[in-house]
Amino acid sequence: MRLLHTEITPLINGFLSIDLRRQQFLQSPFHSQPSFHAHPELELVFVIEGYGTRIIGNKAEPFESGDMVFIGPNVPHVWLSDEAFYKKNTKLRSRVVVTYFNPKIFEEVFNSVKEFSSIRYLIRQASKGIKIFGETRRVIAEKLIALSSKSGFEKIEGLLQIMHLISTSQHKSFIVNKEIEGPGSHYSDRLIDVIKFIKDNLHNQVSLKQVAAIACMTEQSFCRFFRSRTKKASLNISATSGYPMPAVCLSKRINPFPKSPSAAATGRARIFARYLKTSSVKVHINIKRALCRTKIGNKAAAY
Repeated sequence: MRLLHTEITPLINGFLSIDLRRQQFLQSPFHSQPSFHAHPELELVFVIEGYGTRIIGNKAEPFESGDMVFIGPNVPHVWLSDEAFYKKNTKLRSRVVVTYFNPKIFEEVFNSVKEFSSIRYLIRQASKGIKIFGETRRVIAEKLIALSSKSGFEKIEGLLQIMHLISTSQHKSFIVNKEIEGPGSHYSDRLIDVIKFIKDNLHNQVSLKQVAAIACMTEQSFCRFFRSRTKKASLNISATSGYPMPAVCLSKRINPFPKSPSAAATGRARIFARYLKTSSVKVHINIKRALCRTKIGNKAAAY
């Protein structure tokens, strides 16, 4: 099983993100197809509405409204909404609060200040995946929803309070019994490689040919890849942009989306079904069948 190793920090251009998402189905804004992935950032997921299957490490479990999970750095995972969310004209909707936090920002403080010892230990425990429930979940859920509309110091302070609550709570359990190790085979996220290159060359002229070479693609293929991942045609490069994009892609006027969405959906679903079949994760056969029946190209969650 191949693991996509990506990073969140370059995509959000910051070390902390608390995002309330309202979607028909759970979906990452930076993935166009299902991807079993890992990143160095901590992740806290609270499902307000929705249900389906989550895979963390080598364990697949159902999730539903109220589910709250804390994941450590570089833990392989993927969330998949149930097939009912993908049906045409469905009234089902998903709402979820997703928090990303880069622990390296506070690494020195966590390691040197004894008052943070419980949080430091929590981060190590999170490599097993932590499910949060009971009163702790209720309190944290309220804080997360409120923090999703905050900014600056309030958001940082709130995050530290949440991590302290998790670290001292008895209302939590491990998803796996030992630390999760990623599969031996993995590949890097080419979008991250490109963004890092652009950020390192903000004061230089960057051409489409250069970034396509970084991604090991032709110029035309890179434009399609870039638009499918970001859902944007272009954005002027600047030091303050959320994530830089080469504006030259717009001039190519290449349609990154296939003419037949249903055909694309079938292809992507089959690819993911093969992944499930060849992985060590024991997933019920109905999940694979459900994926193969998906009708819309980008309707499988990978986040």
